Amino acid sequence: MRPTAFGLVVAMLATMLVPATAMAQRGKPAAAAAPGTVSEASRKQGMAEAPAVVTAAGIPCQVADARFIGKQEDKKAKTATSYYEVACATGGIGYVLQQPTGGQATAFTCVEANTPAEVGKPAALPCLLAGNADPKAALVPLMAKAGVQCVPTNIRGIGQSKTNTYMEVACQSGAGYILVASSPFDASKDLQAQNCLNFDDGDGNIKCALTDKATRLRIVDSFAAAAKNSCTVKDRRFVGAAKDGSNYFEAACEDGKGYIYKVASNGSLATTYECAKAQGILGGCELTNAREAATEQAALYTRLAKGAGSTCDVERYAPFPSGAG
Repeated sequence: MRPTAFGLVVAMLATMLVPATAMAQRGKPAAAAAPGTVSEASRKQGMAEAPAVVTAAGIPCQVADARFIGKQEDKKAKTATSYYEVACATGGIGYVLQQPTGGQATAFTCVEANTPAEVGKPAALPCLLAGNADPKAALVPLMAKAGVQCVPTNIRGIGQSKTNTYMEVACQSGAGYILVASSPFDASKDLQAQNCLNFDDGDGNIKCALTDKATRLRIVDSFAAAAKNSCTVKDRRFVGAAKDGSNYFEAACEDGKGYIYKVASNGSLATTYECAKAQGILGGCELTNAREAATEQAALYTRLAKGAGSTCDVERYAPFPSGAG
């Protein structure tokens, strides 16, 4: 049986996402502030008008600071949309709000607002308030809440569906995650952190782009070191994930041996399986000759069995589970 990753948003991936760069695609509002500047006039207007927009957008934010970004008018359609940035009293990511005249207010996190429409280009409506200066720091406790240890080194907004917000987070350890949150974003609601390796070979419209697959797989070397099994890693593979949030990785070693490492949801090494004994772990090893290793192990058990007085020629074997007591 091939591994099936747990809790993935694969079923969702076929749904239409509103890109994180949607505001940029609509054009900048006419009165947008210059990069890095917040005028007193824009702050005064923002503090007067933004709290009502926050309420209308349904986001949990006690406004500590705000600015009016500007207004975009469509003379042909006779409509106008006002844009605001807000920083929240409890800290966090912050938001950029858009309020169309007579329409429903919507909110984008500063992670999304800071993501440019094109790589190498500036974001159209980046967050400028001091309280929103470092969205990465705001994600540290959120990643922990989602069950993973991650110090973000880079982040980007992916987009929104009707029910979820999607962000990519690259971690200091080399790992990467898709953070799945509510839409509009509410840090108090359920959060999931899905390993980027789950998405690399899929056909969905969500992919990790901040680092490549090879870079993310380098984390296998740290598990090999933690296992202390003298494995100089030659090749690496993401095996799959389990319902309890643990992930499985395979390492092929320079000496011809191989292992599967079970890694807990918090990123720590939980169990090490020799490839010869890992046939039942999500399909077993693929990078090393597990069949040859299993044959050698069977011969060893045959010798041990005969040494104990048995006439058994061992053909197959498996670890015998031991219960308490």
